[in-house]
Amino acid sequence: MREKLDAVVAAYAEDAVYLPPHHEAAHGRDSIRQYLKAPLSHSVCGLTFDVIYIQQPGLIAWMWEPTELPFLE
Repeated sequence: MREKLDAVVAAYAEDAVYLPPHHEAAHGRDSIRQYLKAPLSHSVCGLTFDVIYIQQPGLIAWMWEPTELPFLE
């Protein structure tokens, strides 16, 4: 489990924000690691990231097309 958790957390920047549905945001790798311990301890084997790129160069923001990246299969 430790190897999976390390691999998943390493994909995040030090200042990343993880936004899990129906939960508080996890700020930074340490907080993300704490949040992901539970699901990864239950032998999660199909984990994907939906990468959404939001750009805001002033008062207007736009979102690029989400991309799904399989991570643990």
